[in-house]
Amino acid sequence: MSEQLHIGFVNEGMLQLWGKDRSVIGKTFEEAIPEITGQPFTDLLKNVWHTGRTFKAENTPADLIIDGELKTSYFDFEYRPIKSDTGDVYSILHTAVDVTEEVRQGKIIIEKENHEQELFEELAASNEELTAINEEYLATNEELSATNEELTATIEELAQSQMELRYSKSKVDQILNSLAAPVVVLQGHDHIITSVNEAILRFWNRTLDQVLGKPMLEVFPEMKEQVFPSLWKHVLDTGETVIKEEIEVYYKHPEEGERRFLADFHYQPLRDLNGNVNRVLATVIDNTERALSRKAIEKAEEQLRLAIESSKMGTWNIDAATYEFLPSIRMKGFFGYDEEEYMSYNDALALISDEYRDRVKLAMRNAINKGVPFDEEFSLKARDSQQLRWFKATGKLYQDKQDGNRYFSGTLLDITEAKEDDLRKNDFIGMVSHELKTPLTSLNAYLQMLTAKAQKAEDTFTAQALGKAGTQVKKMTSLINGFLNVSRLESGKIYLEKQTFDLEQLVDEVEDEMKLIHTTHPIIFNRCSPVFVDADREKIGQVINNYLSNAIKYSPKGSPIVVECTETENSVRVTVKDQGIGIKAQDKQKLFDRFYRVSNKQTQTISGFGIGLYLCAEIIRRHGGDIGVESEPGNGSSFYFQLPAVSKN
Repeated sequence: MSEQLHIGFVNEGMLQLWGKDRSVIGKTFEEAIPEITGQPFTDLLKNVWHTGRTFKAENTPADLIIDGELKTSYFDFEYRPIKSDTGDVYSILHTAVDVTEEVRQGKIIIEKENHEQELFEELAASNEELTAINEEYLATNEELSATNEELTATIEELAQSQMELRYSKSKVDQILNSLAAPVVVLQGHDHIITSVNEAILRFWNRTLDQVLGKPMLEVFPEMKEQVFPSLWKHVLDTGETVIKEEIEVYYKHPEEGERRFLADFHYQPLRDLNGNVNRVLATVIDNTERALSRKAIEKAEEQLRLAIESSKMGTWNIDAATYEFLPSIRMKGFFGYDEEEYMSYNDALALISDEYRDRVKLAMRNAINKGVPFDEEFSLKARDSQQLRWFKATGKLYQDKQDGNRYFSGTLLDITEAKEDDLRKNDFIGMVSHELKTPLTSLNAYLQMLTAKAQKAEDTFTAQALGKAGTQVKKMTSLINGFLNVSRLESGKIYLEKQTFDLEQLVDEVEDEMKLIHTTHPIIFNRCSPVFVDADREKIGQVINNYLSNAIKYSPKGSPIVVECTETENSVRVTVKDQGIGIKAQDKQKLFDRFYRVSNKQTQTISGFGIGLYLCAEIIRRHGGDIGVESEPGNGSSFYFQLPAVSKN
């Protein structure tokens, strides 16, 4: 799989030939098979890598350690370069067939034939001598008897040779049957089936008697119209190995009918003792399911690519170990880079606005190291432009099943138009809310004056009516302050004034304030030991206040509200529990979104704009904490937030 000859894939057959196990994967050729050092195979492989030309050899000896012993085996092998679309070699396919037994048997047969030839020549000479000395028959009778004895020995040797040939064929059949892939040997231009293994008989759904010794095209006449006869002829005529992948083939069966499938075919020439190609060793692998799966994956990938292109999103990949950054062309364009220019991970970070850069780096680090999802919004100025644009980036860590490496991939979407709309909306909300505060302040002052005057005149009805009007003004002021906080939060104008304080004491103070204002529900505080946090005291108090207000608002009168403070090793959690209406699972997901309110018959009469919990979530997140809710419809709710704990010092 590289110029250094690293082994990327090896099947069980090759491992058996080498006498190795799968630990060779990832090693170089000589690291995997150290005994091959000094033999010509490494140089041949490197020559194929550099020249891009296939190398083939037959009956080649190789010294390999098999079962702890160095043995010489013979192989027919091929080194075939696999090239990219640009013609560069990126891997070498090495196939081999162990022909040791055939070579050894061939040598035995040649020796036997030579010996037989010598004997035949001697017999011919004897016959000539017998003809020449026919008149001396009686004198040479003893010599003729000796010749007859030699002939008898020759016949016995021939019988022995035939037995050895039959044994050799038996060994070949055993080898073929040991192969998992379907294999058949076709002899001559009539393509006579001379050897088959069990795998191909099952593949054809035929018995041995139905195929052995018969022409292939007689067993499968439908193959005449297909490409295979020309391939077999090419192998016989040229002696070249032919490999065809994902060829569509069909054959007919008397009972099952026509069967169609996609298969890989490997046709290898086999030679006789004179070196002439007289047989074809054919291997077939049914890859229908794999091909269909690959095509389905390719279709899905193409659909994904089209979806990404149509959505105008940029994409990127990061190697979790090396931080190698691979952005798409569109993403490079977002950052002001041309298609051919190199853009590193640090180059991209440098263009993100200062107020978002550290947050994006931290989120990316957590996503890669901890596997949490990455979802961030940020602004940047492209390298070739000073225009500020907004983007939403999402990503996820995954592990490659083949190499085991971890990669982080994601998308980048330009949300400038939507973000600018939000900013304009927030500016409008902030401006309107600010303008409304002035008349409300004046209205509140007048109500206080009128209330004092009514009380002085002992006008009880008017004083009560003015008091209710004052309560409504306070509610309106609270809503306006909420809108102002949302506007400031999203424009980045809310700042945290952190200090170290006792969170339990703050919960106690907020609880006392709520008891004075709300008398409809008993509030129970399950205390914990004093625990200190580094946070904005006022804003954390605002979160607790909001939790308690919602618990009172959404639970029956008289039902208790329980506040708990629990401490762990490095953090503290505050939980507010009620016995209210509860929350459905689909609503819990969006409960902390801006302007989201649960819509049902029970909430129709409860006022609010859905900004309280959104503000709480943003405040806790900006403190590096965690916020959430546990609830079931009809069984109340438990809202909680969690902050890192610090020592008092």
